[in-house]
This record gives sequence, structure tokens and C-alpha cells, in this order.
Amino acid sequence: MGWEHNVALMRYGEDWLYHRKIAHQSFRKEAVKNYYSVLLEKVHAMLDGLLKNPEKFDQHNRMCVTSNIPRFSV
Repeated sequence: MGWEHNVALMRYGEDWLYHRKIAHQSFRKEAVKNYYSVLLEKVHAMLDGLLKNPEKFDQHNRMCVTSNIPRFSV
């Protein structure tokens, strides 16, 4: 099911330390600045979608969140 790489469920050890290091590098304050323009673009698209079809809130929200995952998991 792919849970073996979930840091929250890993036992402390070499694998956990490696994944924590990668996460820290990707989400530290300086690195997050690189994602700002991408996040802003996706939030604007979500808000535009909500204005046009507010009844599809869940769909717009899911699209906004999941469209960023591949960009940040490099």
C-alpha cells in the first residue's frame, strides 16, 4: 500500500533519519520560498474554480492539494 515510506509510521533508525533529512531539506524556511509562486498559482486556480462552481468545493480543494505533491517530492 506504500506506507513503508511514511515517516510518521517508521521505526527510528537509518531509514527514518534519511527520510527526515530529505523532508527537512525540502520544507525548511529557505526552501519553501521556492514553492511560493507554484502555490500561489494553484490557490488562484482553486479560488477561480470555487467562484465558478462553489458546489464542487471538495473537488477543487483536492485538486489544489494533490497537484502540488509531484512538484515538491523531488
